[in-house]
Amino acid sequence: MIILEIHFADNIWAKIPDVEDWLIAQDLKQVLPSPGVYALLDDCGNMLYIGQASDMRARINEHRSISYTQIWFLPLIDWKARYLVELAAILAFEPKFNKYPEELIETRKAKLLNQQR
Repeated sequence: MIILEIHFADNIWAKIPDVEDWLIAQDLKQVLPSPGVYALLDDCGNMLYIGQASDMRARINEHRSISYTQIWFLPLIDWKARYLVELAAILAFEPKFNKYPEELIETRKAKLLNQQR
């Protein structure tokens, strides 16, 4: 099930997979060292940061300044899918430590449109 769908450029749609599709980890060792999108949550379930990476475990390990207790992650090989899911999730959940959404939308849109040519 899709919980949010955003159309922000010609033929580019951003969708957030339903919560049941995400994997949940209490520890970094449980996160796959593979490409995907991840969310860091506090002990109350608030989203603190949402990101995407070619190696989720390595990238999450760099977030030492964020005090999180749970990790949601979604393995995604395709970089365009990662960018779109990350963007849609940031817009939906407005995590405390992410960039201002409009700035992120513009940088993502530019990169995606340039890659389509």
